Amino acid sequence: MFNKQKKIQKKILITGSKGQLASEFKKCKKKDNINFIFADKQKLDISKITQLINFLKKHHVDIIINCASYNDVDKAEKDRANAFRTNEKGVNNLINISKKFNLILIHISTDYVFDGKSIVPYTEKDKVCPLSIYAKSKVAGEKAFLKLKPKGIIIRTSWLYSSFGSNFVKQIIKLSLKKEILEVVNDQFGTPTYARDLAQAIIIIISSKKFNTACNNCEIFHFSNQGKCTWYEFAKFITKYKKINCKLIPIKYKKLKRKTRRPKSTILSKKKIMNAFNLKINNWKSSLINCLKLIK
Repeated sequence: MFNKQKKIQKKILITGSKGQLASEFKKCKKKDNINFIFADKQKLDISKITQLINFLKKHHVDIIINCASYNDVDKAEKDRANAFRTNEKGVNNLINISKKFNLILIHISTDYVFDGKSIVPYTEKDKVCPLSIYAKSKVAGEKAFLKLKPKGIIIRTSWLYSSFGSNFVKQIIKLSLKKEILEVVNDQFGTPTYARDLAQAIIIIISSKKFNTACNNCEIFHFSNQGKCTWYEFAKFITKYKKINCKLIPIKYKKLKRKTRRPKSTILSKKKIMNAFNLKINNWKSSLINCLKLIK
């Protein structure tokens, strides 16, 4: 009898390994043909090109999944330099490195590249129009990607949360346990995305026969869970499931008196990614329950 031919193992570098999405890759069911290498900012700062070159000379990888990002939307307004250092310069470095070492690059971007004025879900073909410094830095990273055209894809996601790290879900649980009344924005719409669902989807995509074609075409894809809600509805579901006795008050974003501009509605169309890679995507409520079960 002939021995079964072993699948060629793909070595995948995950940047920003202490973040939500990277942490979820560590929990995903391992596949025989995939080997992850994780690197946090202390180990690998993507804004430093020499550090990147030395790291990749030491660790031979086939794919880079860029989970490293400056994500503090409000802080970025006064910290523009650091936001662009990671979200533009860092991405630009990864693009050049990917081309130099003939690697595939999967870059994670955001729904905040849009201005939120659309009344229908945003498709990958819709024009970007960033409102904040954070959003502008993410658009700058995308533009570098599309201009220099490495072999790879961009995946935009929205309202990401996890049982790891700091996020809206954990913040609502913490605050609602401390306060009797909590005000939550009810005039911004989007879709919560469980980081584990996104991580699992990326693993499926990498293993797909259509992955190389998408990478050669330098395509953009959208991924979030199904459905839509406001931040208030999101918070209401969390406190109800956790049986937390806190009164939630719906308010308009203007009442917070924040200077940072945020898009009103950033619901993403997932038709392209679902059709391309035969993905089934969970509703946001069912995925949220799966996450809440892990948060004590």
